[in-house]
Amino acid sequence: MIISNCIIYILQMIMFIQISNLIIYAQTPEWINYTSGADVRAITEDGEYLWIGDKVD
Repeated sequence: MIISNCIIYILQMIMFIQISNLIIYAQTPEWINYTSGADVRAITEDGEYLWIGDKVD
């Protein structure tokens, strides 16, 4: 009985994590995420745009 309760609990946690991920990543199609491991060196605002510059090698 204890094992089946553990399995049910684990399945509930997996379902919770999956549903949470769906909610977190539900963004509009206009949102584009450009990721970079480089350091941000400059940020400027141009109307509705935000320009971010990093280190150039």
